[in-house]
Amino acid sequence: MVDDPLSREGPPAATVSAAAAAGSLPERAARGAMALFLRSAAVRLFGVAGGVVLARILTPHQFGVYAIAAFCVSFLALFSDVGLGAAIIQQHEEPTRDELKTVFTLQLLLAGTLVVVGMVVAAPVASAYHLSSADVWLIRALLFGLLLGAPRTVPAVLLERELRYSRLGTAESVEAAVFQLVAMVAALCGLGVWSFVLATMVRGVVGLVLLLWLSPWRIGLGVDLRVARRLASFGVAYQGQGVLSFVKDSMTPTLLAVIAGASAVGYVNWAYRVATLPLLVTSALWQVTFPAFSRARHDKALLARMIERSIRLGAIVMLPMSFSIIALAPQITDYVFTSKWHPALTSVYLFSICMWTGPLLGSTFFSLFYAMGKPRFSLLFTILYGVLDWGIGVPFVFWLGFNGIAVRAVIVAYGTLPLLLWAARSLVPVRPLRQVVRPAAVAGVVALGEFAAMHVVHPSPASFIATAICGAVAYTLLIVRVERQVLKALMVAVLPDRFLSPFGWSAAGVAPAP
Repeated sequence: MVDDPLSREGPPAATVSAAAAAGSLPERAARGAMALFLRSAAVRLFGVAGGVVLARILTPHQFGVYAIAAFCVSFLALFSDVGLGAAIIQQHEEPTRDELKTVFTLQLLLAGTLVVVGMVVAAPVASAYHLSSADVWLIRALLFGLLLGAPRTVPAVLLERELRYSRLGTAESVEAAVFQLVAMVAALCGLGVWSFVLATMVRGVVGLVLLLWLSPWRIGLGVDLRVARRLASFGVAYQGQGVLSFVKDSMTPTLLAVIAGASAVGYVNWAYRVATLPLLVTSALWQVTFPAFSRARHDKALLARMIERSIRLGAIVMLPMSFSIIALAPQITDYVFTSKWHPALTSVYLFSICMWTGPLLGSTFFSLFYAMGKPRFSLLFTILYGVLDWGIGVPFVFWLGFNGIAVRAVIVAYGTLPLLLWAARSLVPVRPLRQVVRPAAVAGVVALGEFAAMHVVHPSPASFIATAICGAVAYTLLIVRVERQVLKALMVAVLPDRFLSPFGWSAAGVAPAP
């Protein structure tokens, strides 16, 4: 096993890691995001293909049953983590052996307790949702994933602190590939909704083994109450935001499931997954922001540049995909997922519109709040979102059915945007909206062209594929011209000199992005 300096008692003698010396913070953050993207892109595309296969084989009702069962387990999982791992990431000092043992031990104790609780309450919960007796065991089987998730916290945290996202990206990519492969094979073998359970279990085992291999540490048990209290002072607020966010988003698997049944839940979940397909690409960028911003929080000028660059790059990658999903949604549904999903098209459009504020701006700003040691900001916003979601959403669900969930999401996202911008600017002087204007304009023009093309040519799978490819090429050519300086700076940060020299590029020749 590789010698792990973090396994020794007390902090390491060297407070500056080798990773920290490998380049400037923005460059390391950019390399981390790029490493995650490159290592996971192919696997995530494979995941999309797996989702298509499952959507074609399984029914909306089966998707809904799994969503309800997964929601019940996910709710318990929230209490298996009181944010101790996030506190380790956020702190400036290197974690000690006592801190790591405390986090590991508390995670195991919480997970074990919650599995026992879940086994007991599974039957009455399933009855409340009008699920069958077989579905009770679906919930109980998924509960064991909590025991697999607890031991992975420490190795994952150690990788995130050092921005070693090439290794973390490897683990997550393998996990995603294993899940999709097992789920597809099981579905083709006729296991139905149990395909998801088997895939979840196999993914958990493979992911845990791989993380412990990529990020080894000397496992130990023990709880230091002084350490636990200190970490919890940040972690509870951090995790509290997660709990409230979960409650905020629980209308689909709770109220909607009771009112409209499992099929309605399946439609909403499918629509949300289609609308959030761009996150398969941009999630690597936002996964880096919290630890990267944490390292830069003492230099507000640098932090502001990193925030703006993060939003700019996110917009360049995400907006064309989101706009194209709106332009081609009927064809995507017919030719990829089959027409049985047509009732959810309205929700696809509305969830796509929400993507332009929530993941693009909200995720970045929440990382800023945590990095600046202000988790209460995120907590307050989550409370606000929850109150508005339920206050607006309940009447809309009764009025519009499952599409009311998506209508509510748009109203809340854009109604609270000015307040979110004000909160971010109170901490760091950033200009976030300026970063999205050019990518949005280019993506909008290309999407209009795609929409027009599909109404001019004869509709067919071939014309749909040709339109999508032409749109992607057109956007790439236009955005490279419009955002050349930003993309050049990214390439200089992540690529070795031998790849840049043929173009005459170097770090010294890159000016700050406008």
